[in-house]
Amino acid sequence: MSTPIQVNTRFLAHELTGVQRYTTEILDRLEGEYERISPNQWPSGGIPGHLWEQLALPVKLSDRLFWNPTCPGPVAVTNQVITVHDLTAVEHPEWFDRKYALWNRLLTPLVLRRCLHIIAVSNYTEQCIQERYDIPEEKITVIHNGVDSRFAPANDETIDHVRTALDIPDGAYLLSLSAIQPRKNIRRLLHVWEKVQKGLPNPPTLVLAGGAGRSTVFQNFSLGSPPPNVHFTGYVDDDLLPGLYTGAKAFLYPSLYEGFGFPVLEAMACGTAVLTSNVTSLPEVAGDAAVLVDPHSEEEIERGLVGLIQKEKKRVSLQEKGRERAASFRWEVSARKTETLLRQFAG
Repeated sequence: MSTPIQVNTRFLAHELTGVQRYTTEILDRLEGEYERISPNQWPSGGIPGHLWEQLALPVKLSDRLFWNPTCPGPVAVTNQVITVHDLTAVEHPEWFDRKYALWNRLLTPLVLRRCLHIIAVSNYTEQCIQERYDIPEEKITVIHNGVDSRFAPANDETIDHVRTALDIPDGAYLLSLSAIQPRKNIRRLLHVWEKVQKGLPNPPTLVLAGGAGRSTVFQNFSLGSPPPNVHFTGYVDDDLLPGLYTGAKAFLYPSLYEGFGFPVLEAMACGTAVLTSNVTSLPEVAGDAAVLVDPHSEEEIERGLVGLIQKEKKRVSLQEKGRERAASFRWEVSARKTETLLRQFAG
């Protein structure tokens, strides 16, 4: 039997987001022995969760390799491999709760310089780490995230079930899925949509899916009064997502900053045409299989959105390209590469 590698799973108790999805998908596919470590009777979130990670977690660890699937991890642990998804809280502290941003700004460089090795989920994230902290290239390995096979075009019955469950109005709809955070650029999208729909004879509904970001992480953020023809679903259960993506005429994700961008791949895998941003990691993920726009330009977003609504041939082409693109990102590959790297450092 191989020696178990210890894994920090503190954050798996939280609502499913990108980090939780990544950790779950990888862990479910690893073949070796892994010991999951999380708080028992200690709160897993907020300041208590961070204190557990820095004070109590290191005491629980042996001299075995430790994998921390998100950053920052425990500063005192040097025998660790850490996955970095992005440096958003460091590069854009204005989007986050002040204490959370300060915590990340102080701990991240300490952890990254002391750890054994770093996994970056995109070339963009690797570049950010190198440029900001002067980390040598050989200390970082890029392992892209994947998309699960259950994200595939859903049948009409499934789509109807999702529409009923989320109370989506009849007729065509556009979809934007993300937590309600400043970096997701939803205010600008709503402003564009207010203008665009006035020029359409029978505009679709814009469906905004996603819950509010946790108050211990993000700044208080309000979208204000939305324009007409917008439907908010709130947080969407994971099992409804394939049908929600498939039923949409197009998927809109004009985010200002992403370390990877799961929803882009998930929508593509479900056969939905995608509009996303031409900044950070999103061009790396989307390739030529999406409409790429400057997320700071309302004119570009508007032009791309109108084109997707009015040009059926363009949508069909992007649907085909998107499914082909998504097929090249598989969790089985990500997990295999991760396990090979972890076993290498486990000795």
